[in-house]
Amino acid sequence: MMILPLVLAAASFASAAAPRMMYQGYNPRRLVLADETGVEISSVAGSYLHNQWSPDGSRFLFTAKQDPGSPSAIIVMDTKLKYTMPKGLDPETYFHTPTWSADGKSIILNESFQVTRVGVDEKTSKVLCPENKDLHVGEVHPSPDGKLFAAFAYPGDPQESFQDVYVMNPDCTSPRRLTTDRGHPSGLRWSPDGKRLAWTLDGKIIVIDATGQNRKEFKEGEHSSASWTDDGRLLTEWSDPWVGQDRTSYLGFIDPATGLAAVLRKGVNLGIGFPEWRPRKKAADSHSRPK
Repeated sequence: MMILPLVLAAASFASAAAPRMMYQGYNPRRLVLADETGVEISSVAGSYLHNQWSPDGSRFLFTAKQDPGSPSAIIVMDTKLKYTMPKGLDPETYFHTPTWSADGKSIILNESFQVTRVGVDEKTSKVLCPENKDLHVGEVHPSPDGKLFAAFAYPGDPQESFQDVYVMNPDCTSPRRLTTDRGHPSGLRWSPDGKRLAWTLDGKIIVIDATGQNRKEFKEGEHSSASWTDDGRLLTEWSDPWVGQDRTSYLGFIDPATGLAAVLRKGVNLGIGFPEWRPRKKAADSHSRPK
């Protein structure tokens, strides 16, 4: 059965401040909500994946493993750590890389190369993209206006493990290939204005226009992910090479326009991974620009 009730019993609050980011914490393993400098506010004990804020920043999703041999579960939480599970998702469904729909009302996921949208608060489910044997679509992310999908995908053999970045219609028709890296990319994200994409590949952050132009690569160290801020910077973490059993790690921002990095936190074995910046709500927001 689900381990979630036991996990939530281990939720803790260190501060009443409003969170501005989220990341996976290590030593011990937990999902952390933090302030704009990365200082922990609250956390949920356990090992989780695919943490991501909703488009309006009011809640977030992550995946939690159930019993061995069972599918993972998608959990949706608010910043008070109150949780729900998507009503449109069959708990017996095996899925990959869930992400929010553009309106934040649904979750889009990949189910055996078939892209499906499931309701969070309503019991709805719809296949958006049937399996296409000519182009196997993996991780999918809708543009901020919902008019396009960006995806990691590959043509041909379904056992092929090398992927590239494509942009396509929200029914996966008319795909346009943006890269020819044939690698193992991860963490695909649209910029808030819908004009650029960012992801990580071989420890590098790659940024490219949604048209496939103006590619840039950033490598302060070994990056695991990159998340856009409201003002067009990238929140990321990176690490120096190992020295014995230790290495220095950093949490900070990279400005894609200049390539300059601004460090928020630095430490030996810092224990921060996959940071996600909290989007501003559509209404007026009192939070200041990240420093």
